[in-house]
Amino acid sequence: MLTGLRSDRGIIIGDNETKADVFLRQRGAYYGVHLAYLKPMGQLTGPHFLRLGLGAGLWQHKIRIIDDGNTVPQIRGDYKKGYDRLSNGLTLKQSLNYTYKSTRTNAHFFIEIEGMEGFIKNRRDWDILEQKKLDNSRMDITYGLRVGWILIIQGDRDTKEDIYY
Repeated sequence: MLTGLRSDRGIIIGDNETKADVFLRQRGAYYGVHLAYLKPMGQLTGPHFLRLGLGAGLWQHKIRIIDDGNTVPQIRGDYKKGYDRLSNGLTLKQSLNYTYKSTRTNAHFFIEIEGMEGFIKNRRDWDILEQKKLDNSRMDITYGLRVGWILIIQGDRDTKEDIYY
């Protein structure tokens, strides 16, 4: 990302003519609505459940450029925006979840597969590395696996208190 700022030896020189410590991190967020359908498997009151989910929203991400010493003038202020590749767009989201809830023990767990497909476009006016406006659309795709254990904390059964998760 910062190829144009590196010297022949591959380092970035700061204001004080010493090596600058510049780090790149990715930042992103998804804002949207996700609806799910929960279906008991087997018996109606059985401990196995299947949940299918669909959603849509806005997915945004960029590269965060960290110059703690603030020694590189090329990435100060608004110039930093020329390198960060801020992108966002409409995103579709799907999930498939299997949940098991034991009626005798505290062995409750779930496993979920989730996917997102984003119709993404760069939102900056100019990309310094490419020396042009990046205005082509692209599709960003992510898939993930989530596994968890559900711990149920409940009140005394004799006093008929509510059950909290």
